[in-house]
Amino acid sequence: MIVITKRKAMKMITDSLFTKGGTLNKSSLPFCTGKYNNMLGQEVVDIEGIAAVYQESRRDKNGQYYKLLCVEV
Repeated sequence: MIVITKRKAMKMITDSLFTKGGTLNKSSLPFCTGKYNNMLGQEVVDIEGIAAVYQESRRDKNGQYYKLLCVEV
């Protein structure tokens, strides 16, 4: 599974809502704990029940980092 942009993940959820039998969960859950540098396009572990993994930009006192979130099936 490859890390995608948040926009693509939200589009997947929206498309699923309007298709017959759409099964994607509309909430975002943490994929793992931790702070990462840019992971866009990087390969991550493929876990059953996860449709997509995307990164969200965050900032704290140490600077900018990315948190990985997932979309469940």
